[in-house]
Amino acid sequence: MTPGASQHLISVATTLGGRVIAALPEDSYAVGDTKMSALVCVLMAQHVDGAADLLIRENAAIRAIFSRAAPLVGGDLGARLAEAGATTDANFRISTLEAGNAALATLLIELQTALETRNEDWAKELDRDSWRVLRDGANGRMLQLPPA
Repeated sequence: MTPGASQHLISVATTLGGRVIAALPEDSYAVGDTKMSALVCVLMAQHVDGAADLLIRENAAIRAIFSRAAPLVGGDLGARLAEAGATTDANFRISTLEAGNAALATLLIELQTALETRNEDWAKELDRDSWRVLRDGANGRMLQLPPA
């Protein structure tokens, strides 16, 4: 099996935390920098490993909300929701997924603003679902510090 990006980052972190730090003078400022660099590699390995999956799922969940909301909201916003709800990710490159996610999130905020002015049950349900998608995305982006 060919090692993936996350395995390479962990390998770099291990090298930094082991051989590189051992070769530095103990009182060197570079020891702290090297430890921080190793930690960043570990955290980036976590991000790289799950980023595409998280963004694909989150983008799909936001589009599903838009598709449900479009006919209920109506007007210009409803038309834009319908259009965005029918889109798909152009490819699965992280940069493309992130750009799509940012555009969807901007429209989601606009939808939430509109929903908060409504008192109908469907508006409250869509608003709850919107917040659930945002919460799940934030939880999915949470990185875990390695044990000390």
